[in-house]
Amino acid sequence: MTLDQLLVLSKIAETGSFRAAAGALHRAQSAVSYAIKNLEDELGVELLCRDQYRPTLTPAGEAVLLKAQRVLAGTDEILELSRQLKMGDEPFVNLAISAIVPMGPVIPALKEVGQRKPHLILNLRIEVLAAQIKVQDDQVDLAISELLPNKPGSEDLEKLALGHVRLLPVCAPGHKLALEDKRLMETDLRMHTQVILPSTDAATKDVRAGVMEGAGTWSASDFSSKRHLLLGGLGWGLMPLSLVDEDLQTGRLIALDTEHYTDFSIPIYLMRKRKKFQGPCSELMWSILSAIDLNSKSWIGDREEG
Repeated sequence: MTLDQLLVLSKIAETGSFRAAAGALHRAQSAVSYAIKNLEDELGVELLCRDQYRPTLTPAGEAVLLKAQRVLAGTDEILELSRQLKMGDEPFVNLAISAIVPMGPVIPALKEVGQRKPHLILNLRIEVLAAQIKVQDDQVDLAISELLPNKPGSEDLEKLALGHVRLLPVCAPGHKLALEDKRLMETDLRMHTQVILPSTDAATKDVRAGVMEGAGTWSASDFSSKRHLLLGGLGWGLMPLSLVDEDLQTGRLIALDTEHYTDFSIPIYLMRKRKKFQGPCSELMWSILSAIDLNSKSWIGDREEG
């Protein structure tokens, strides 16, 4: 069985006759008939009923055609990919995004990249306090991330500011901290379990951004798990406003009144290595992602605007 035979079968089904298929394929009608006869002999089933004026697919022919069309579509994709690679496009781009970055403004940008480079493979990694390290260590091509303080190699990064992410200390309404009728001090917070996200990279395991010194901690692997722990009243913790805005509005979580985390906003940057070669797809992604505004009123709610 060959791709050519599958193509002939598909073209006969599309055009409705051996003659029309031969014309569409710029071949002799005898060559089309020969290709189908060989395919039927090889598969051991009749694919076309020839008793009528126009050939019609048998039930077996319909089943084979369905599979054939999938194979032919995959072949077309491979040919287009080859064309893109010949033009210099890299086959994939690796992108790391910090877990605190809201995906709302990122998704439209990635969608545009996908539309302009439909055969590009995107490898997306969500990191906690590690996206910058992934760029520096050449594990990814681009990153959208906070900057890690005093990390060697950060001077070699090209950086574009995209805005900031606001984090709020929150807990469930039934938590003891929520019942305090006063502005909370550090000592008040330290007496209760803080739910945290550790770094996803061993190189930054000692970075404890936002962690209350001296407080007992519970760790979660991602913000979804952390949110569920907080909703369950198992502690307090810092959460990006974009992930808990609805919880705050409905009262499932409350923002703690404390001086320690007043206006706790973290600048976010698009970053890449200055001296690393970037292919056309990576350059396009950089260009499109650089237009993101994390603080645009077009996607954030009224609560974050305030």
